Amino acid sequence: MRSVLRSHNEVAIPPETQFFTKLLSRARPYMRRVQIADIDGFLRLVRRDKRMGSFLQFLDDPILKQRPWTAGEFLEFLCTRYAHSLGKTRWGEKTPSHLWRWKLIRSLYPECKFILMVRDGRDVVCSLDKVTWNADAPLVNAFRWKMDVRIGRRLEEALGPRRVLRVSYENLIRAPEATVREVCTFLGLTFEPGMLEPFGAKDDAAPSFEREARAENVGAFRSSSVGRYQRDLGPRRIASLNALMHSELEALGRLEEDAELPGVIARAGIWLRSAMTFCFAFSKRFAKNRLES
Repeated sequence: MRSVLRSHNEVAIPPETQFFTKLLSRARPYMRRVQIADIDGFLRLVRRDKRMGSFLQFLDDPILKQRPWTAGEFLEFLCTRYAHSLGKTRWGEKTPSHLWRWKLIRSLYPECKFILMVRDGRDVVCSLDKVTWNADAPLVNAFRWKMDVRIGRRLEEALGPRRVLRVSYENLIRAPEATVREVCTFLGLTFEPGMLEPFGAKDDAAPSFEREARAENVGAFRSSSVGRYQRDLGPRRIASLNALMHSELEALGRLEEDAELPGVIARAGIWLRSAMTFCFAFSKRFAKNRLES
């Protein structure tokens, strides 16, 4: 979706920033709530962050030290300059984990719009198994998908259809023009046929992990990426994922009527094991982030 939208003549979307998650968690010594209290320290932190590499040329602008900034205003300044440098007028930001910070983002940008990309969780697990930067176990990734879907549904309920558009990954693959037209209408953009042209995996400004994640999707819309779990996973693994994800898959209309599910006790055991493994993996990442900061 980032590649589709950034090909529009009006829209610029930089590589993932992790601004509201990793960067702001490291910036606490320079912040008072959402206000940047120490701009020099904050700028040093931003310069060291590889994910913010698209904005380095804008960090020496004198205006950054001439007025107070909230975190939201700071990111908006950088993204606006980034868009203007590309001859574009609108900007967006794509970092999946920002879903977990939607309340903060809503408070900083009261009129912003959210696009929720939702994919069959079983296919998500297959995709994450194929990238080297994701070392988590399949059930951890499955539990994360489950939590993401729940948070996304809360976001939809809180802000409604004027502010939130849920886009099915499968619909984007199977009916790209109709889906992209719907997205353009939601954002107040004019649909451009060039948005459907194949895109490449190379993006010199993107971090290496993001280029790797897109490498299998060169050419844009690949129907082979839909339902891949049926080819890549065995019946036992599929049954375990169905057991863990069944309520979310059912709510999204993705659970087959004849889907095989383990018994109640087995489902409870799978859920408990997944939740504990997810919490352990999350705590390890949190500790690592604290050490890096």
